[in-house]
Amino acid sequence: MSKPALKRSKQQYAVPLFDRLQLDAPYLLDEQGVKDSVAREVAHLLNTRFVWHEEALEGEDHKGKYPLLHGFQDLASALSDNRAQLAARLQDLVLRHEPRLADLKVESLSYGQNRTSLHVVFSGTLLLGERRVAITFPIGITPS
Repeated sequence: MSKPALKRSKQQYAVPLFDRLQLDAPYLLDEQGVKDSVAREVAHLLNTRFVWHEEALEGEDHKGKYPLLHGFQDLASALSDNRAQLAARLQDLVLRHEPRLADLKVESLSYGQNRTSLHVVFSGTLLLGERRVAITFPIGITPS
């Protein structure tokens, strides 16, 4: 008599530290949970305002100095950039702060009503240990 086939369990991944600090947060996430976590972190990053002018920091190596560079500049001034420049800045900012992403691209960038908000769709590769998974997610950026 043959044994029944074993069901392959879903892979689980560690929850980021700040998510784990919430009282009801799980300790492990499945693939969809990690995708949702990345989208939440990117939304939080892009909806937090950056208080320094990037030009003032040119030439300095601030990469990895999380509190200093966390967030996006004032949205009103960003909306005056051309789309290619804005997409490149968004892409660079997200890659600088989200180590679970690679090969990130801005797939679409559109302005909200009266150019007061921004809608961005990112696509790229989610790094899950040895696995690489395609990911696409929308983010809404609003003025603070």
